[in-house]
Amino acid sequence: GAAPVARQLGNTLGNTNTKQLAGNLNFAQLYTKWRWLRALNTKPTHGGGKPKSDVSTTEPAAGGLGKGIAPKLQDLRKIPGATSTGGDVDDVGGPPGANGPTAGGGKSPGGTTPGAGSTTGGGATTGGGATTGGATPTPGGPTPGGTTTGGGKTTGGATPGPDSTATAGGGSTGKGPGSGPGKPGGPGKPGSGTKGANPGGTTGGGATGGGTSGTVDNFSNLYQGVNTEGMTDDQLDSLVDAQRRLDKAKAKAEKIKKRKARKAARKARRAKLPELSAPVRVAGKALTMLSQITINYTQTAGTVLPGYMDSTRFMGVNSYSMAPGLNFVYGYQPDKAWLERMGNNEKLTRDSLFNAQLQQTYSSNLSGTATLTPFKDFRVDLSLTRTFSKSHNELYKDTGTNVFNHLNPYENGSFNISYIAVKTLFKPTGANSPLYTQLLSNREIISKRVGLSNPYTNGTPDPANPNYTKGYTEYSQDVLIPAFIAAYTGNDASTQPLIDYSHTAISSNPFKYFMPLPNWKVAYNGLSKLPYFSKIMTNFVINHAYTGTMSMNAFNSSLLFQDLYGLGYPSFIDSNSHNYVPFFQVPNVTINQNFNPLIGFDAAFKNNISARFEVRKSKSVSLSLIDYQISENTSTEYVIGMGFRKKGLKLPFKMFGVQKLKNELIGKLDIGFRDDKNSNTFLSNNISITSRGQKVIRISPSVDYSVKQNLTLHFFFDRQQTIPYVSSSYPTSNTKAGLTLRFLFAQ
Repeated sequence: GAAPVARQLGNTLGNTNTKQLAGNLNFAQLYTKWRWLRALNTKPTHGGGKPKSDVSTTEPAAGGLGKGIAPKLQDLRKIPGATSTGGDVDDVGGPPGANGPTAGGGKSPGGTTPGAGSTTGGGATTGGGATTGGATPTPGGPTPGGTTTGGGKTTGGATPGPDSTATAGGGSTGKGPGSGPGKPGGPGKPGSGTKGANPGGTTGGGATGGGTSGTVDNFSNLYQGVNTEGMTDDQLDSLVDAQRRLDKAKAKAEKIKKRKARKAARKARRAKLPELSAPVRVAGKALTMLSQITINYTQTAGTVLPGYMDSTRFMGVNSYSMAPGLNFVYGYQPDKAWLERMGNNEKLTRDSLFNAQLQQTYSSNLSGTATLTPFKDFRVDLSLTRTFSKSHNELYKDTGTNVFNHLNPYENGSFNISYIAVKTLFKPTGANSPLYTQLLSNREIISKRVGLSNPYTNGTPDPANPNYTKGYTEYSQDVLIPAFIAAYTGNDASTQPLIDYSHTAISSNPFKYFMPLPNWKVAYNGLSKLPYFSKIMTNFVINHAYTGTMSMNAFNSSLLFQDLYGLGYPSFIDSNSHNYVPFFQVPNVTINQNFNPLIGFDAAFKNNISARFEVRKSKSVSLSLIDYQISENTSTEYVIGMGFRKKGLKLPFKMFGVQKLKNELIGKLDIGFRDDKNSNTFLSNNISITSRGQKVIRISPSVDYSVKQNLTLHFFFDRQQTIPYVSSSYPTSNTKAGLTLRFLFAQ
């Protein structure tokens, strides 16, 4: 087993906590879901209107009885001709106004029973084309021998029925209480049957004669051809119920048909884009120019705790004492209060030989991108970053006083964010510049702000310089950092964020009030589509990009820091600098800015010539809190590029016996001018010195020619001349020229 000394030193616990969030929101796909948003991306049209609806508003008729109406029992017995061959119950006609379905046509020549009338008044159009073959006429009809054409018109000298009126071509018109017309039939072949004399006359046109079968409706009258005179009441009730069921089925079918028609009309309305006015389009474009967002966030933390005296059983927890706790098992990062509670509960070793340090790490990374399209062919890409990392080490032990102490706590880390300081990019630098003068005046404002926030000072003026508060003089770190950032980013010193000293946990960030700001990249390629440019260019792109960062690298805690009453502020004033000793010491603060390019043009012409022009601008400013100086580096660069492609080029003279080149010749010319300058400004004596810098001129033409598919010749010339700013450096010029043969071996 383990030695007694080893058991007294305890075990080592550790945990790791990782959180990750990733998201991608594609608004471009969302904008296609709503027709109003789709209309923003289409060209405006004139005219239009609401789409026509195919939905019919005609109410369906239920069989031959009208909508949901069934005949009474006593009416069924009074139907004339119900017992005759070929008689129809609905010869009486349906209720006024209803429009029934069309019944089937007549029988073929040689059929049996002649039609007992054509279309019933308002009800179903009965079969009733005339049949040839000399069938027995219906009792009570006109003189035999009359021929009925098209279901109703009596020809050949026959006298119309008592209640019918002969109508030329199309059928007889009844005088009874008939309802709407049935479906017209085709021209029938003359038959020998006669029209029955029915009390409710028929309305024109109905059955298809001539022996051609018509279309039979699925919901025909159930009473057709049924003798109801001798039926009982129960039989008639059953017949009526059956007809009602048919009526309901037909009504349901019509309802489904209408529903489908409404859906089709609704789909057509949604497919039709609305007409938008110019102000609405402008406002809509502004609201929907955001097309995509991507966010990624990662947080990682870990703790290594030595000297743990308890044991672990199930999932890292002692099932009896429940130590060290489920929160620690699932990634909780201990703070001072948690450590002190564990020590008081005798969970940590008190051995005098114990000297292992508690170790904690923390890091968080945030990155985000967004794409904006204010209008067609114009694209803006935004990017934002924020990184923070910190580590903590300390020796937490009992030194023999029966009390645990936090010995030699030490923290270090880094902080970096994307930032915008474009207001000061084009301003001059040096000791006499407006930016440096603003820095000097900002120090007094920041000193008063932090002096009022620190309860150990409470706004007390400094005895040596009343313009500053006690413990926060002109060289205090807590004064210089906010004053420097405010001056060299163009912010107001009265609202500039300050350094936070509430270091209660490993995740505490002293620069948490400094928020990241987005960088951007802009590109527009719509000019080549304009009428004038499209004639001479295939592509024309305008570029612009800005990148800015602010970083506090390698900050670390001070061993001399004291907070006497635990108020979260420094309480110890250094006797040499007369400033409070901060918890974190920041060696430098750096602000980088870069326009790459400030403006750029990239054109491709239809004659295989390309051209490029860019202006680049960059600036870097760094504040050193070790020797109290500001280092500024500015750079301006101009780039001009041209190129061409030519196949079958004719040379002015023969070369190796060849004057006309068969393959493609590619030529390029790059010209650049860059001006770099670095200066250091010392805060102690307000002087500025140019430490280094140079002007660089470069010209580089080149020609590429493919002799064969696997052999390429590259002729190049490069000359670069440097003119320094300081006398300790000498002007230099470098020239390179030559021929490169590139041969590709076949595989």
